[in-house]
Order: sequence, then structure tokens, then C-alpha cells
Amino acid sequence: MDVDFLAGLIRDLLLEHDSLNLPGFGCFVAEEMPASFSDRGFILNPPYRRLGFVPEEGDDSLLSASYRQFSGSSGDDSELVHFLNEAKEQLMQNCSLVLPGLGRFKLTGSGGIMFMAEETLDISPDSCGLRPVSLNVSAPNPQNAQPRRSTPSAAKANPASAAAAPKPAAPANSRKQLPAFWRITLSLVITAAVLLGGFVALSRFAPDITDKLLYTPEELEILNYPEDGLNLSR
Repeated sequence: MDVDFLAGLIRDLLLEHDSLNLPGFGCFVAEEMPASFSDRGFILNPPYRRLGFVPEEGDDSLLSASYRQFSGSSGDDSELVHFLNEAKEQLMQNCSLVLPGLGRFKLTGSGGIMFMAEETLDISPDSCGLRPVSLNVSAPNPQNAQPRRSTPSAAKANPASAAAAPKPAAPANSRKQLPAFWRITLSLVITAAVLLGGFVALSRFAPDITDKLLYTPEELEILNYPEDGLNLSR
């Protein structure tokens, strides 16, 4: 007898019975659980049977009778008792005992025995095949909603549709550049306007400087002292 055979025997019995005593360990209890919601109410889970465990032992005749039926022995379950004693010793030494397909026994800090069922365990014959149902209406896939890009072969096959397709608009900030001649001319005009404006401002605030640039000393003498202009040598 091995642990796989014991785990399979226990599972088969729990499919039809709500409780099963395991001598030296405790009692398995299968509890009916109603349908429930999860994921904030968007997932509807089907009803199921939850496997629990209590340390109190009960009647072990069910396991013994099933063992005798599968093993073919007539009234002798000494092998079952011996195997369960060895399994409990292994649990005490390793603090853990795995029942494949069912779950795991573990020792608590106070020396008690607890059982942790596997998450994928299903002992609900009436709800066999039922799956959770999503109540969330999924939005359309954005990739599916995007139009296909036309390929060169498709454009050749249907030239009318290719001609009717709108051309991409030019960027809003694109500007046409002036020819080189007009750019140079515009630069010269701007430079001349700046120089002229500077000269006018200089002639207003510093006329002595501009007069020296525009007139000769004799002309400046006449402008500054017109009454003496007749005495100048010619």
C-alpha cells in the first residue's frame, strides 16, 4: 500500500460522502458551497464542495470497508492500520505529509494537525464541467477596429480606390523658402534701414559727429558762423 492509493481511495469516498474519518489524524468534511461572485462582482463562480478537516475522529468503518473491498481482503484491515501509523510518524518527523491530488497535512505550532486542500481539488460531481462565467462586457479590440493599410498590390488592383484615398495633409508649420536672390536682397534692405535709422538718431542726439561726416571744415565754419563767411578765402 502506498500514499497514492490512500489518497485516491479518500477522494473516491468524498465524492459520495460528506464526511470521512482517517484514524490517527482526524475527519475530512465536505461542505456544499453556493454559487458566488468574485472580481468585484464581474465573475460568477459555480457551486462547489469545499473540503475541510477537523481533528476530532469519528467512525472509521467507511474507510475500512472501502479498503477491504478494493484490496480483496476479508475482514482484515491490519495493513491499513499499519500504513496509517507509519504515515503519522512521517508527519511527526517531517512536519508535513502530502496526499497527492488532495492536499497536505501539516503540524501546527501547538502540535496539532491541520489540512490544506489543493486549489484545483474538485469533489463536486453535480457541478462537474461548470466553469466561472464573466459578466463583464469586453470592449472591442482596438487592433481589430483599425483600418487596414493599403499595400502596393492592392492599389494596383483597384486604382479608383487608390485615387480616391485622401492625401496626407502637409504639416501646419511648414513654410516655403524664398529664393537665394530675394533672401540676399531682403537682408541688404533690412541692413540699410537699420544703418539709416541709426544715423538719423545719431544726428539728432549728437549732431557734431554727423556734421563732421557730412561737411568739410570750411562748410562747418560757414554753418556755425555765417557772419564770418565772407572773410573766407576763395
